[in-house]
Amino acid sequence: MTRLHAPALKGDTEFFVEPGLEVRSGDRLGLLPTSYDPFTIDDVFVTTYDNQTGLIKINSTLQWYHWG
Repeated sequence: MTRLHAPALKGDTEFFVEPGLEVRSGDRLGLLPTSYDPFTIDDVFVTTYDNQTGLIKINSTLQWYHWG
């Protein structure tokens, strides 16, 4: 489990998390709700992860806004 290092906006195809994690291409991630609506979950797959910067690129666009 990790936290976002910057807000991830609706429509984004990438976001920042902690660098140095064991994240691989093909890993499935769930971005949990950060609002009052418990159904604002994004379920995505990693296409690339930059181990130095923590940038994750995903296979689709985010449907919801996430922070923290």
